[in-house]
Amino acid sequence: MSARPASRTLLGWCAIIAIVLTVTEGASWLALSWLQKRWVSYGTLRHAMLAVVGSTDETPAPSGALPTSEEYVHPYFGVSYPVRDRQNRRGHGLEQLADYGFKEDAGPLVTARDPQRVVIDVTGGSVARGFLDHGGRDALAEELKRYPAFKDKEIVFSCTAFYGHKEPQELLAITYLLSLGAVFDVIVSLDGFNEIAEGKVYNETAGASPFYPWGWHGRLWKLATTPAALALHGEIASLRQRRSQAARWVLGMSRARSMSVAFLWSTFDRRWSGRINQLLEQLATQSQPDWSTVLDSGPLPQYADDEGYLRDQVSIWRESTRQLARLSKANGIRFFSILQPNQYAGHHIMTAQEKKLAWNARSPFKALVEKGYPLLRAAGRQLQDEEQVPYDDASDVFDATRRSIYTDDCCHFGSVQGNRLLAQRVAQVLARGTQ
Repeated sequence: MSARPASRTLLGWCAIIAIVLTVTEGASWLALSWLQKRWVSYGTLRHAMLAVVGSTDETPAPSGALPTSEEYVHPYFGVSYPVRDRQNRRGHGLEQLADYGFKEDAGPLVTARDPQRVVIDVTGGSVARGFLDHGGRDALAEELKRYPAFKDKEIVFSCTAFYGHKEPQELLAITYLLSLGAVFDVIVSLDGFNEIAEGKVYNETAGASPFYPWGWHGRLWKLATTPAALALHGEIASLRQRRSQAARWVLGMSRARSMSVAFLWSTFDRRWSGRINQLLEQLATQSQPDWSTVLDSGPLPQYADDEGYLRDQVSIWRESTRQLARLSKANGIRFFSILQPNQYAGHHIMTAQEKKLAWNARSPFKALVEKGYPLLRAAGRQLQDEEQVPYDDASDVFDATRRSIYTDDCCHFGSVQGNRLLAQRVAQVLARGTQ
């Protein structure tokens, strides 16, 4: 007779717990909706988290300051990640690209060809890097296996893409690795946006050459700054890292779809974001260091309008791509140039929530993309006609989907769906080039 009351007690407690959880979730949803002045869903919150991850890890602050404390000055291509194995204990021929300043998951430094293996290097900026980070690596391998040239081969990915890289950094990075004995079977250059946007937004406005690595002065602030400014930069970097880690953690729990967890994340994120803005305001009042004591600003052409600036930047992209194609051909590498998609260049119809995150009519990037992408397309077709460089304009790759793709008002897309669509396109381009 005692089992029945015990079961009733257990059911009663379960009911109480369920009611408490339901009330907590409902209260959290109402609180979030009140804070954001609109009805929210977990989908909108997920896009907000992705935007935090993107703005913290992949894009700079408006001043061009370091997005994280992970970047180091590199003698050949501007900046790199800290080298993990300085002693090369793995021995020559067994190193990882991380040993030479690339990300830890950038892949191996392959130094010998194998007829049963295809080594594919993806180079470019943060979009190329994010493509491999957020589902594109597996999706591209899966898509390539559908084609005879790749069906029975081991596919190995390497990644010389780096957040913020623009030509000629891609060319310089590939040249450096080839001098170390690296072997690639295929090189995919997925770029275009950084080449036309970064030189103006992050360099020219700060008094640095548009031809230099993006945010030249801002990225190298550690070389010339006051102790007070250095402390502010350090605190800002730490807070940005906390924001990124928290958003990543909650995204990792996305299957639970808990409004309570999202409310806690939103509370802390708002606090961190507010503190970062306060510190940025303090930083703006600091006396600016004398960059000339440690940094060369480089050539500073004077442009009367965007058209002159864009002609120069597209010329650098065209000639760097031309040299990368020639270098690849001389080393028996199949090279492909792909113009990356961007929300201001294609005809992707955004969802309402995506538009709030990823469309900014006042963005400095918008005008540069609208004027610059036609020039990039013309330059790509010129390379294709004059030197038979395999070129594909992938700016239309999201035109047919009505799903949310972009996660900020710059260029980034962190969704697996977006990267799968791009992987299908890249696979088609590579398959055509191997027939």
